[in-house]
Formats: sequence, C-alpha cells, structure tokens
Amino acid sequence: MPAPNPIYGPLMNLVSLNISDPSPQPNLKWYNENATTQVYPADLYAAQRYDRLGGIVDNDPSQGQVPYVSPGYGCNGWHRCLIDTSNSTFQACPSNYTSPSLSYGCAGELWNASNRLPADWSFAGYANGDKPIPTLPVVANLRDYGAKGDNITDDTAAFIKALSDPKVNNGALYLPPGVYRLTKALDIRKAILLRGAGKGLTTIYIPVSLTDVYGNTWSESGPGSNVSDYAHGTGFINWWGWDPVAMDRTYLANVTAPVRRGATVLQVSSTKGMSVGEWVRINLDDPGDGSLVEDMNDGMLPSGQNQKGAKSIIRHLSRISQMGTGWIRLERPIIANISLAYRPMVHKFQPMIQQAGIESLTIAFPLTKYPGHL
Repeated sequence: MPAPNPIYGPLMNLVSLNISDPSPQPNLKWYNENATTQVYPADLYAAQRYDRLGGIVDNDPSQGQVPYVSPGYGCNGWHRCLIDTSNSTFQACPSNYTSPSLSYGCAGELWNASNRLPADWSFAGYANGDKPIPTLPVVANLRDYGAKGDNITDDTAAFIKALSDPKVNNGALYLPPGVYRLTKALDIRKAILLRGAGKGLTTIYIPVSLTDVYGNTWSESGPGSNVSDYAHGTGFINWWGWDPVAMDRTYLANVTAPVRRGATVLQVSSTKGMSVGEWVRINLDDPGDGSLVEDMNDGMLPSGQNQKGAKSIIRHLSRISQMGTGWIRLERPIIANISLAYRPMVHKFQPMIQQAGIESLTIAFPLTKYPGHL
C-alpha cells in the first residue's frame, strides 16, 4: 500500500478542552487515531502538486504522528488538536483565528473541483510547475544602452532602445545594481527576460501611474466612475502576443454535450489534430445575457454590462490526459458549467512568446492612498 501524501496532516482525534488550560487533565486518555488516509492538506498547492506529479515518500506520516499545523484547524469553540501520544502537547488556536471559508475551509479541506472556487493552483508557475526555472544566458546589459540606474535619471529611453535591438532576444537583459526610473509603458513582443542583481539590489522605480501618463478616456465601470481605465488590464511592463483563440488558426472541435463544473471528460465533435499530452483551451462565450459569468459565480456576482455577449470570456487551459472516439479527458477539471448555449469549443494552445518574464529585482511605486476597489 503506498504511503499517504506527506503534505497532508494525519487524521487526529479532536478533544474538548478549555482553551485556558495549558495541558489535558491527567485522568483523560486522549489519543491520536492511526493516520492511514489522507485528510486535510496543510498546503493545498503543495498537496495538489504532489498528487498530480507523484513523488517518493521517505516516511509514512501515519507512523510518525505528524502534527497538522495550519491555522484554524480544530479551533472551533474549545477544540484543540492532539499532537503526540504523550498526552501533554496540544496545538493552540492562533490569536487571529477567524471562521473558515465556506468554499475553502481552514486550509483547503473543503475544496473540491465542483465548488464555486475550483481552480487547481498546482499548475501555477513556470512550465506548470513541472520543470525547474532555467537560468537563461545574458544577451545584453541595460547600462550599454545609456541607463544610469541612479534614481535620478529617467531610464525609459534606455529600456526602449535595448528592447528595440534585434540582438536583445532569447535570453536575459541584465540590469546591474541600481534604481532605474521608468515613466512610460514597455510593450514587449519578444522572448526576453528582465533580470536584476537581486531583490533590493536592482529596482525599477515607477513614479507615475498609467493614468498620469496616458489619461483616463474610458472605464469598464462607465464614464464618471473615477475608476482607472487600467483597473483590469495592461501595466507598465507588458509582453504581447496574438489572441490564442482564433477560428482560422486554433480551432479543433466543438464540445457536443453539457457538463458540470469539475468534470474532466468532454464529448467533442472530432479529435482530429489532438493528441495525449497536448495543451488545449476550452473556449466559452457568453450568450448575450450575462448568464455565463453569473453561473460561474453561482449567482453570487452579477455579470457586468461589458461581459454580456463577450467572446472567449472563459478560456480554460489543460493538457489532454486521455482520448478516444468522440471524447477527451482533461488533466485539469473544468472550472465552469458548460452549456451548449456558451458555444463551447476546443482550441489549440499556441503561445507566441515563451521564456520571458522578470526575475531578481524589485519593482517599486510611490505610496498613494488606496482609492477603494474599482
């Protein structure tokens, strides 16, 4: 029998105990139940990733009575968690304990793929968390393009000059220690990494907002809302590619039957051009009444006016793990109910830019008063 996932805490017996009492009364025989099954994950991301990728377990946690240490576990009322078999050590509730999330629980124990918040975060990160982040070669130094990094000079022109150089591609643009001022947006359309000398050693300082530079001419919340045009999109450093959903370049098949959120098997009109291990996007359009977004949120959040009739409003990315005649199985569960009214389709995933990003530096802005959410 394989050992349980070590990221999970073992099943533990909850005991009733006055929180002010530092140790159990000696006449009570409290104990740990034998942990032979996986229960609540202390770290949901790590538990999901372990289950997906597998691994070698050195020790079966059920043999070591591994304590569960996440905040909030067993802290409802007077409960604490028994940590070891000495009957003398209990995990105290944290001082900032609050009621757990109805969808997530204290530390993920209520999560499942059919809930309103179903995302599996174990796929986050470089190469979906499957590979270590590589060290790309340095292909250029920002100082060679006129950057000063003295926190006085505006180095925007040096950034633009360097990123416009055809030789600055497929590697890292190095920013030596210093503070580099940036006052305009950088729109990058190539595979390039911005690399500093380390956190706090290299800083890109942005003293202005996008509204300061480009103005406010429209807003998703409507005119006169005082909401920034940039509340939901773009920034000062952007990598741009073409839309990965295009009927003439990426379309593979229609989804031919509805499924509920959390499903992994889809019925499709064709599997031509698909293969196991291939990344695909499941594309959903709103039918015009805002029902897709409202359904995705279980009716708890109304659809915005701009979302009604929006195309490609959900683009669920997953690898194909299995396939057969007229069906595919996805590695990641579907994050929304699929209705045929949403025009569900399967598209190829064809990213235009890879091996790009930011590492080993700090991005800083001046402190400003928080204006409130949107």
